[in-house]
Amino acid sequence: MKDDATKAVVDLVRLARKLLDAGRPAQAIDPLEAALALAPADADVRMLLGEVNNRAKRHAEARTIWQTLMRDAPAQAKRLKLPLKLAKVAEVLHDHADAERHYDAHLALSPEDVAAQNKRLSAGLSARPPEARRAFAAAHFESWGENPIAARIVALTIGLDDDTAAAAALLTGNAAAYQGEPAVALAAIDQLVARGIGDGLLDFVTACCALYPDIRFVDRRLRVLRLVGASDEELLAARGALAAHPSATDAHRLRYARALVSRRRPAEGLGIARDILRRTPGDVEAAETAIRAADRLERYELSNRLLTDALAALDDGPGDLTARAQLLIAGSRNEETLEMLARLRADAQSPAVQAMHFTAAYHHGDYRLATRIGRRLVESGKADAQVAQRTARAEAALQVVPDAGVLFPDVLFDRVLRGPSNRDRPATDTIAIATSTLAAGGAERQVALTAANTARGRAGRDGLRTILLARSLDPAKRHDVMLPIARADGLEIDDLSALDQTDVWRDLAAIGAPGEHLALIAAFPEQMAADIANLYLRFRQSRPRVVHLWQDGRIAVGSVAAVLAGVPRIVAAIRNVLPEANDRRRYRRYLPVMYAALGTRDDVRFTTNSQAATMEYSTILNVEPSRIRVVRNGLEVKTLQGRAPAAAIAEIRTALGFGDAPLMGGVFRLAPAKRPDVWIRTAAMVAQEMPNARFVIVGDGLLRAEMEALVEELGLTDKLIFAGPQSPVEPWMAAMDVFVLTSSVEGLPNVLLEAQALGVPVVTTDAGGAREATIHGVTGRLVRDETIENLARAAIALLRQPSAKIKCRVGGPTFIESRFGVDRMIKDTMTLYDAA
Repeated sequence: MKDDATKAVVDLVRLARKLLDAGRPAQAIDPLEAALALAPADADVRMLLGEVNNRAKRHAEARTIWQTLMRDAPAQAKRLKLPLKLAKVAEVLHDHADAERHYDAHLALSPEDVAAQNKRLSAGLSARPPEARRAFAAAHFESWGENPIAARIVALTIGLDDDTAAAAALLTGNAAAYQGEPAVALAAIDQLVARGIGDGLLDFVTACCALYPDIRFVDRRLRVLRLVGASDEELLAARGALAAHPSATDAHRLRYARALVSRRRPAEGLGIARDILRRTPGDVEAAETAIRAADRLERYELSNRLLTDALAALDDGPGDLTARAQLLIAGSRNEETLEMLARLRADAQSPAVQAMHFTAAYHHGDYRLATRIGRRLVESGKADAQVAQRTARAEAALQVVPDAGVLFPDVLFDRVLRGPSNRDRPATDTIAIATSTLAAGGAERQVALTAANTARGRAGRDGLRTILLARSLDPAKRHDVMLPIARADGLEIDDLSALDQTDVWRDLAAIGAPGEHLALIAAFPEQMAADIANLYLRFRQSRPRVVHLWQDGRIAVGSVAAVLAGVPRIVAAIRNVLPEANDRRRYRRYLPVMYAALGTRDDVRFTTNSQAATMEYSTILNVEPSRIRVVRNGLEVKTLQGRAPAAAIAEIRTALGFGDAPLMGGVFRLAPAKRPDVWIRTAAMVAQEMPNARFVIVGDGLLRAEMEALVEELGLTDKLIFAGPQSPVEPWMAAMDVFVLTSSVEGLPNVLLEAQALGVPVVTTDAGGAREATIHGVTGRLVRDETIENLARAAIALLRQPSAKIKCRVGGPTFIESRFGVDRMIKDTMTLYDAA
């Protein structure tokens, strides 16, 4: 029987050790307690039971077990290092006096243990009030002597208060001095960060990262970088190093994924979040991050699928309702969030759930509900600054439209755009053209050409002003790419991002803007209100007779500003087909209401650049298509050709290293609407038929990393080059033997026009106004059944027929000049202006 009991104890201890080694200490407790029941006097079993409790963070239980063992078997103290164990667990429990006592007991048994001497010093200093610490340190050094770590402990606890600079210099002077005592180095870093002392700290913590494998140093380096004001790129790299550490958890990786999404690298963030979801499908934070990343990438189908999968993994309990709301808000499903949260009584909602409820109501435009929830949060002291501010805004908006039973800002568009215009002052002969930016884009190029040529046509005549108002021309964000095209004599260019909002509202009051107007503007959501106020100020100051607004966003805010300012004629230039609800980059819920109200006004003229857009917008505007004027994009063909000299084309072909190989190219943003994956798969099919063919994509975007991976997967790495954004782009286009566009959504694609103007035959999908921009069989191929096979077949046909390029070299520029020449565009535009 005794042998059986002994064997059972051995087996139970072996099992416990396996569980402990596997990182499952809590599960090791039961087998050890069973072993202890069989062998209650076994000191080793009792010691191990204390250890597994300690590892399982049951520190008080571990302390009790070891104290009992110390009392029952004092002779075993040195072998089992019981005093040292008790000292360390006392430190964890912040019982510094007890820790000092046990370190004294351990040092009585092992006086040569320098690490324990230093820990006794640290515990004793922590156990004493500040005024007694210096005397204790002196007594300690008299008994045990001084060493580099001890000196740093004293500097950390006493020196930083007495001589901060000297103590900080000692603490950060030599990372290697902390060998064997990384906890002291970590404490030094934490103290210096808490005191805002950054001098020399970054070099020190970087050296610690190299010397010690502990992930805590990598984490501290990130904190120090924040302290010293490191760049976003440095912070992101540090977060990446933390996520890549062997000891990193999914929490570290998820924080890195979120940072990637916010720093315009959503494809990488999406990959990390989805990897976490594969391991833990119910991880709400990972699902939220993945949904937001997919939205950033404009991969809305994937975003919806991720949302559906994440919701399916949840139950209907109160806790999961909170998670469900969090996910729905991430997926921009504000209405569904409101319906779901309505199932919870207001008094049953935690402050976190109320905050989500408020966010959903506010973004959905239900200001009455948002105000009720916001007031509860404010009155309970649970509202953060943003909730408090938005609650005040919603309350103020309801004062402006007290009878509103509908959503904001829809009701405000209805109120302003269906109301009379305030023409209390005569207009000047000024034309104001408003755009979001002059970034790299087809619409932005058209804005620049229109502004420059309008100004040139009016320059030199007294009293005539032409003004270009841009929401932003920030070069750091590449919002000024088309600015050189816009610059012309007589054109005033105004970057509204330079305006200070406080100054704007002060100036509006100073020039006597009606209070009713200011209240209406302030009732719009924050950013819209700022944009409207900026434009309203400029319109009040310049009193233009015509305001020309480009694209949905500027049309929305600019039309409100123009009507309130009493502008006699508004020209709304619609540049694309109507965005659908799942296109969260362009779609805004209020657009149908805004356009319907705008369509009732006699002082508004609408333009599109394609018949396809005209037909779509005539429905939403509730007007006859004849009310919408098609003003096709304008190109300066000779100027365009002049930017693509033969020498530049030859230089590009040489730089690409493709020699005289047939070259298929494209110029587009790497975004889902442009379907770069379809383009690349088309290239792969062309390469199968024409192994000597080569490929180049000019442009960049959020999908670049994903597309580079696809190129590698399809074996095109040595045949396809991502050239990135290029300026001037014309010689790149002229170097191509065929230009291919695979978009699913377009307005009137400028790149098609430019390629044909340069004599390059095109292959395009039947997206938006593409069919109006080509002559099938003369300047290229329009592929209506846009499978990859058909696109590849069309490209191969043009690459194999030298006559196709000759035909396009003659027919392309002629077609573009006659139908899309800039002179014709300006003439049509001036007709709209002069009819005012």
